[in-house]
Amino acid sequence: MKKGLLIVSFGTTHIDTRKKTIDKIEEISRENFSQDYEIKIAYTSSIVRKRVKQNENKEIYSPEEAVLKFKEEGIKELYVLTTHFMNGHEYNKLSHAIMKERNNFEKIKITRPILTSTEDLKKIAKFIISLYELKEYEALVLMGHGSDHHSNTVYGATEKIIEDYSNKNIIIGTVEGYPDIETVIKRLNKKNIKKVYLKPFMLVAGDHAKNDMSGEEEDSWKNILEKEGFEVVIDMKPMGEYEEVQKMYMEHLKNII
Repeated sequence: MKKGLLIVSFGTTHIDTRKKTIDKIEEISRENFSQDYEIKIAYTSSIVRKRVKQNENKEIYSPEEAVLKFKEEGIKELYVLTTHFMNGHEYNKLSHAIMKERNNFEKIKITRPILTSTEDLKKIAKFIISLYELKEYEALVLMGHGSDHHSNTVYGATEKIIEDYSNKNIIIGTVEGYPDIETVIKRLNKKNIKKVYLKPFMLVAGDHAKNDMSGEEEDSWKNILEKEGFEVVIDMKPMGEYEEVQKMYMEHLKNII
């Protein structure tokens, strides 16, 4: 009998970035596991699921619905790959929902987000360092989502590890946590930076990347940085598009299997 594999993301309504990130991780999972596993997809965001249904006529399960389907199909072993980036509120809700069903399966396991262990942070830090050859007056600024959850500390930890492995000017800020854009600007000025490469430190390049980071509104990071006198170059490629990051997700899945 096949085992179950559930791939869970927050989800996105932006088809362009979804195809290169979430869908790509699904595709790689099918290539590696479809022979022995029944695979289903779920999004944790009810708003995203609703909009995908309205705009694309595409049904996406909630995690609870997907688990129920597996149960109805007689699946005894269930493995869950989460594409969430960090151990925040969304991941905690997902983990709770999944583990509530543990008595209905002989085995049920869920991966941790890829910003979890020290080894994870070292891998992502070394990868980020490899992305740009930066001059003394240039910096790479990464925009993370951020959270009021205590797991928000992974951003600072990742930046510290980057500092330990490199002397490049790489700064991580967040939209909804610390460090914010004002703190990022202070750090840039302290380093006498003139030119900034601005890039999403997220799985997908959705609303935050297209609006909060690079949008035309006055309060976008791009416009704020330009008003402060920095030359800004936008790099819209999110973490989920890179093969190296996709491999990290597969490693996390193989670890629980």
